[in-house]
Amino acid sequence: MKIFHLSDLHLGKIVNGFSMIDDQAHVIEQLYGHIEAERPDVLILAGDLYDRSVPPVQAIELLNGMFYRIIKELKTPVIAISGNHDSGERIDFASTLLKDSDLYISGTLKDRISRITLHDELGPVHFYPIPFAQITNHHYRSIGLGVSGYHHALAIRGI
Repeated sequence: MKIFHLSDLHLGKIVNGFSMIDDQAHVIEQLYGHIEAERPDVLILAGDLYDRSVPPVQAIELLNGMFYRIIKELKTPVIAISGNHDSGERIDFASTLLKDSDLYISGTLKDRISRITLHDELGPVHFYPIPFAQITNHHYRSIGLGVSGYHHALAIRGI
């Protein structure tokens, strides 16, 4: 399976009072060309989609347009997880509905990690998206995840 992997887009980032949104849009435009040329089976976005938990409207619009073009026009599924700069709860919005449109979003760590199965010419490939989690949150402690090694704990639990 051919996988494109991106992380740390930080859409909406402002540096010294200057918005980076136009530069980010330019880079995303280049991404479309690479997807067209390489035809990956999936695009994985591994965290920090936005630069802050409540991103500016332009950043939300840019990501929305990016998802639309990649999924609907370029016919490439997207798996996205939240990072430490994102609001996991906001990223999770409509995720149950969107998975039927080839947009698989995981914003908050769940008790049970959902398996995403995609197919290529060799058969099924399974993905288990694990978003960033603040382990100081009592919810994660209640499912047996301590302050360190929570990814290891998830792996041992057989996700």
